[in-house]
Parts: sequence; structure tokens; C-alpha cells
Amino acid sequence: MSTQSLFSKKNIKSQQPDTRKGLLEELSLPPEMISFIRKNTRTLQIGLICGVFLVLGVIFYNYYSEMQEKKGASLLASGLQSDSTDQRVQILANVITQYGRTTAARWSQVELAHLDYKEGKFEAAAAKYNKILDALPADNPLVPLTRLNLAQSYEQT
Repeated sequence: MSTQSLFSKKNIKSQQPDTRKGLLEELSLPPEMISFIRKNTRTLQIGLICGVFLVLGVIFYNYYSEMQEKKGASLLASGLQSDSTDQRVQILANVITQYGRTTAARWSQVELAHLDYKEGKFEAAAAKYNKILDALPADNPLVPLTRLNLAQSYEQT
């Protein structure tokens, strides 16, 4: 006569945990969401990878832009501290050519126009101030300064 034993194969199989459960089931997600995730696993992985690359791209672009601003500002500061006018003009022109998208380049343009004004080249200064005004948006804080200097240049001519 065969008795039910604790160690019989049927009893052992019934006592084992269900191995079909995965992480999604452990998170208590709704069954519809679990089936959607399992069907679209590849697409979701590709989307996640693209999202990571997009975030990293934005971070690195912001870092690059910030470094360009800092380098342009330091070159502008060294140009403003130079004693020689020729050297100052050369450094300010380098700021404009190398870091043309930065605010340091705009300040370099204003400084070059100021140097023309100080040397008595009022028409050249007025032309530079007009060029600066055309490139600036209306809400930029440089607009009033540039307009004042433009008016002074016209007054002197």
C-alpha cells in the first residue's frame, strides 16, 4: 500500500513556487500593461536608448556653449586690459571671429566702435553702432547703450 509522503514527486512539485512570475508581476502592474510591455519590449528599449542619447546630447551641448561663453569672456577681458590700442583691436577682432555667437563678441563689437569714437572716426563708429543695433533684439540691454553712443556719434559728425 502506497501512502502519501511528504517527499513524493507530486507533493514536491505542488510546493515549489511559481517560476513564471517575473519582475512585472512583482511590481503589481495591471495585466494589460504587462502584456503591452512584453509585446513591445524591443520598441521600448530603443525609445529608452534614444531618450538617453537625447538627454546626453543636450547636456553636452549646454556644456560646450557654457565653455565657449567662458573662453570668449576671458579673451574679452584680456583684450580690455591690454594697453596697446593695436593689440586691443586685434584681440577684440579675435573674439568676434572665434566666439561670434557669444555675448563677448557683441561687447567686442561695441568696444571696437568705442575705439573708433575715441580716435575721432565718428562716421565709422556710427556705422558700427548701426550694424550692432540691426543685429540686437529689441529687449537686449545693449540697445540703450548702443543708441546713446550712436546719437553721440551723429552729434559729433
